[in-house]
Parts: sequence; C-alpha cells; structure tokens
Amino acid sequence: MDVTSVGRKRILLVMPDWRSATSKWTPNDHPYLNKKALMPPLSLATIAALTPEDFEIDIWDESVHGFINDDTRFPVSYDIVGIGGYYSHIFRVLTLAGIFKRRGDFLVAGGAGVTASPKEYREYFDVLILGESEYIWPQFLHDFLDGNYKKTYKEINPVNMAHSPKPKWGNIKALMAGNYTVGAVQTTRGCPFRCDFCNEWRIFGRKVRTKSTQQVIEEIEELSNAGLKQIVFGVDNFYGNHKYAREILTAIIEFNKTQSEPLHFITQISVTISSDDEFLKMMADAGFNGLFIGIESPKAASLIESKKLQNLKGDLLENCKKILSYGLPVEASMIVGFDEDDESIFDAQFDFIQKSCIPYPRIRLLQAKPCTDLFDKLILERRVLDTSKLHLAENYFDTYLISNIIPASMTRISLFENYLKLLDRVFDMDNFTERMMGFIDLINYCPEREKKEDVRIIGGKLPAELNNFIRKIDPKEQDCVEKILNHAASKVPHQLNNIVGLIVRQQFEAQQVEETKKTILSQIEFERNLDLSQCILEVSEGIDDL
Repeated sequence: MDVTSVGRKRILLVMPDWRSATSKWTPNDHPYLNKKALMPPLSLATIAALTPEDFEIDIWDESVHGFINDDTRFPVSYDIVGIGGYYSHIFRVLTLAGIFKRRGDFLVAGGAGVTASPKEYREYFDVLILGESEYIWPQFLHDFLDGNYKKTYKEINPVNMAHSPKPKWGNIKALMAGNYTVGAVQTTRGCPFRCDFCNEWRIFGRKVRTKSTQQVIEEIEELSNAGLKQIVFGVDNFYGNHKYAREILTAIIEFNKTQSEPLHFITQISVTISSDDEFLKMMADAGFNGLFIGIESPKAASLIESKKLQNLKGDLLENCKKILSYGLPVEASMIVGFDEDDESIFDAQFDFIQKSCIPYPRIRLLQAKPCTDLFDKLILERRVLDTSKLHLAENYFDTYLISNIIPASMTRISLFENYLKLLDRVFDMDNFTERMMGFIDLINYCPEREKKEDVRIIGGKLPAELNNFIRKIDPKEQDCVEKILNHAASKVPHQLNNIVGLIVRQQFEAQQVEETKKTILSQIEFERNLDLSQCILEVSEGIDDL
C-alpha cells in the first residue's frame, strides 16, 4: 500500500465485543431493557474527534454491528484499522488482528489493555498507541501520511484535558437510542489513591485533571438529544477533586431543570463521600442512581495489604449505609483472594453485603493486572501465572473472571469453589430481596424535584406499567419483586424507577452468574491435575521492554 497516495484516507475503528469468550447475556436478552449493548464506545469517538480532516472515520462496535469474521464485508476498503479495548478484551483483539491481517490491512492498537501490556500485542500490529492519545494519535497520522511512521507512540506526560475534544460519534449517533442502555462522558482523568491492584493511577497519574464544566454539559446534552437518558461518567474517582465535582453537580442540577425528563447518572467514586452530607445531597438532587464504589473487603488487614487505606476511615458498614440513606444505590466492588484472605473471608463478605444492604455487589477474584504494584510484587514472588497456559482452548480463558495468581492462604481450587458458593448466596433472590427491603428502609432523603411523585399509587396498588414489568419476569421471582415494589411504593414512591432498575440488574447479574459458574467449573477441572509450577510467568516475560 502506498501511504503517500493522493486523496482522503479511510480509517475503521473497532471496539471488540466483550462476549467473545463466553455466551454471556447482553442487555438485549432482558425484556425490560431490550438493548444490544451497555454504552457506546466513548474512547473511539474521542479518537475520531482527534482525527484530522484528511481522514474519514467509521466506527464498528461489535456489540451492535455484529462480530467481525473472515467473511465480513465492508462497504469500502480502509487504509488503517484501529482496534481498542481493555485488557479483558485481549483474546478478541488478537483474533481481530488475525482477521484483518489476512485481509492485508494496516493495523493499529490502542487503549488501556495495550498500554498496560504492550509486549503482548507487538507482533500482531503495525503500530501501538500507548497512553493518552490527544497528542500522539494526530502525530502518528501525520507520520503515516508522510510514509515515515514509528512502530510505537507513547505518551509520557499527562494530557491537558482542555485539549481533549468533544467526542465525534459519527455513524454511532443514529444507533444510540435503539441500541445502548446508557451514554458515556469522561469528566476527569487520574485518581489520588494508589490501590495496589489498580493500574489507573499509574497510567493516568494521581493528580485529577478536569474538562471544563461547559464541555461536560455540552457532551451530556448531545447524548440526551440522541435519546439517551442515563449517563455514565467514565472516571477513576468522581470525588477525586471535590471542588470540581461540586461544580459539575451544580451544573447538572441546573441542566435537569431544563429537561422535560431529567437525566440520571452513574459514576465511580470513593466511599469517603460518606462524610460529606452536602455532597451526598447534591448527588441525589442531580439524579445519580448508581455509584460504583471499591469497598473490596470487610477485612481491615486485606484493605491495608491492598493499600485501600481510604476505606479504613470510620466504620465501613455504617459509611455504606450513610450513602444509601440518600437514595444513592451502591454498586460495590468486592474482591476475594488477598494474601490476608483465608477461607473465612467468604462468610465475612456475605455477612457484610447483607448487613450493609448494598443492592448490587460485584464480586470478583483478585487479579494481578500488568502495570500494577500488585503485579510487580507477585511476579517477583513467582506467583503470577501465564494465562496462555491456563485456558482450555483459544479465546476460552476469560481474563475478567479467572484469577491469574497463586493465593497465599488457600489453594486456587479452594478459592474458585468458595467463590462460586458466595456468588450463589449473594445473588439468591431471597437474599437480594432482604437487601432491597433494607435499602428502602434506609432511605430518608427525597430531592425536591421528586416530591411531585412521577408515579401515583392508586388504591394502594402498583401502577399498570410496573405490573406489566412483573408479568414479564420469571414466575419464580414474581413474589419477591412484587414485595420489593410494594414496599418501595409505600415508603419511597419517588424511588420506584430506580428500584426497578436495581431489580433488572439483579436479574442480569444472576444470569451472568450462571455463565460464570460454567467457566470456573471448567477451569477447576482443568487445574485439578495441573502443575502450576509449569505455568509461572517469568520476570523477563512480565517486564515491558519499552
């Protein structure tokens, strides 16, 4: 291919489908959601906005457009194919690289997964884009047009967020309302904390860098106009810069006053907000109905081990309840498999989740991801496993599900088996109902705009649309769902829509658990007679040579 030929070049940007390794549910499988994917590919839309006019961009999101294979036909040929994704996408990314290579395409890889572990991608791609892309992506394209590009472009310094443009959604925009559950906006990069299992602060730094409030509202408005009424803030810690977070909340509250249907928001945040009543009130007033919080463990020794020291301020259980009391549902990240965790941790996790009334826990096995302090520590201790030697077949190994470490206080088999029992207990419908009833009882704040109830309870009965929802779900769960909704209708009617959303997420996650169990049970059988000493990732393999 002559990269110096005259005319506008064409670029295809591809987001891999996260279902590629398993047969997991999607939002399209639930009658209440009926969507193909969770959120549109914000990272690719940002890359599109950074691309000069010399190029034409198409975005292909496999979750919506469908899986790409050797028989897929595109309406045009492309001069560059760029593939993004997280580390959990690695097997699908490499599969896609093979497909496009067989077509003779010029391949570029970027995103968090490539940045964390570039050595695993090098032989498959012509160019790697490592780190934040605002400066190096345009530089690569300039070099590409000159026919003098480098194999690797790496951003060393933090990007000024004022230089990060509004996403250019292009061909994705028309698909948003019918295919995606939520929209996505990035407000900040960076996190002040330094949890040892997280690579975000090492990639993006500990100083929280911010977009202008005006740009954030403009991005929200564009997504709203495209038909999306719930927005996820793709940030490391929304509370990382307190002053800025308040500015954003104030702007959202004012923006929602202009909307016939107020928008709702989800974000990632720290449990430290529990000591800031004013901020909690503002979040409720702004319409937040989902907070992803890294609780991780009820065991202080495990929190100390993982450098999650912010969770040790005050009583963790009461701090969770405080957040819930404002009607702010907590989606709690919980981890098992720390060195300080023995087999008693599974009962401790279950007891904490039930007592805290956390509606939506996300429990996972500890992983040592590249570019983390945990990875650096365990690889020297020869306790990181080579994932390529742990899966049964190509694309089988799910990097999000299966731990890649040798635990200190139990065997891997014991870790897996007890983890599955914990999932069964937590996502049991009766246990979920108990947590939801407790959550409803904890709520003692109602935003002013919601005191004019959206849903009127007629004759003490649920409105027709909620009864229709109940009729669509599994008959075995209908009594539990009706019990939850009736309790919410009598105590916090302004929360009914949020409560329905939490029930849907429970059903979604419970279905995911069934797929998770299949994967892990197969892994258990595979590892029963496996010599783990032959699967150790050597130090030389784990260190990037950049």
